[in-house]
Amino acid sequence: MLRNTTLFLCLSAAACPSLAAQDLDQVHLLDSSNYMPVDAGWNRDYIQVVTCEVAGRLSRIELALGQFFGDGDIALEIRRCDASGAPLGDTSALLGTTTFPTSSISTPLLGTQIEVEHLGIEVSAQQQIALLIQVPQNMRITWGQGADPAGQPYDGGWQWFRDLSGGLNPWGTVGFGFRTWVERFPGSGDDIDLEVSVNGIEAADAYESIQRGDVLEFRVTSPNDAFTDRPWFVVGQVFPFGATIQPVPGLPNLYVPAGAGEPFWFFSGLGGPFGNLGLPAGGASVRFSIPFAVPGVSMIVQAFGGEIGAGTIGTTRARVLRVPDPS
Repeated sequence: MLRNTTLFLCLSAAACPSLAAQDLDQVHLLDSSNYMPVDAGWNRDYIQVVTCEVAGRLSRIELALGQFFGDGDIALEIRRCDASGAPLGDTSALLGTTTFPTSSISTPLLGTQIEVEHLGIEVSAQQQIALLIQVPQNMRITWGQGADPAGQPYDGGWQWFRDLSGGLNPWGTVGFGFRTWVERFPGSGDDIDLEVSVNGIEAADAYESIQRGDVLEFRVTSPNDAFTDRPWFVVGQVFPFGATIQPVPGLPNLYVPAGAGEPFWFFSGLGGPFGNLGLPAGGASVRFSIPFAVPGVSMIVQAFGGEIGAGTIGTTRARVLRVPDPS
């Protein structure tokens, strides 16, 4: 038995951007646990079934992995499950796969964070997915399993393993160590980003509370300059608290809440007496204070860039700002 000291390790600086606008969804952190060896020689790929609670795009997965010996790339497969919560093994059940190097893991065991947003896996509330780890020959790693610090197993899915014949078998209900993050309102994936700050502090979640007198800042950037010098704008819509937010039909990266009012501009780089105002290199910010706030009202904000007529528009992730209801 090995003890788990939970630390957090990003695969690289480029692979671990800010957690802004990502929601921590499912968590099974371990206190004291066993670590199961994942060894290609045993032909046993270990699997953890996860029940999603947050709807959106799966963006990051953290696994409690450690390394015994061998170098190379480790594969993470994300698979569908059947109605009973069992992972499906056929090719059509594969939602996406990515790899990460053993150099990202060290001993003592660390929590390894893996970026998966680029896979474009959309999940819904109560959907079950399976996380499967595969290693190459002549390598052995470990995946921590056990109860959480309160002594509770993960109740959103079983552990599984693939046996020598290729069949999938339940291992138990204790649970491997993991955390998952979901991007609630993802953008188009283009090189344009929107950061939202309240009183100088970057908002960390898709939802953020605001009140009268707060200073908001919306910062639009194009990190790789794909939208530099191109038209851009920030738009918002006010809507009742708790309203359903859905993608616009045919435009899955634009979001409109039920019962929303007419959209309004915070800033537009389109038109004007001096022509189009392109997005400056390094980005641009819109900053203002909130003169009044109506309890129970929310506002969704999103930024756009490019030329709509040319079919080159890019959208950022959407953010929701809400005024808490005092009742």
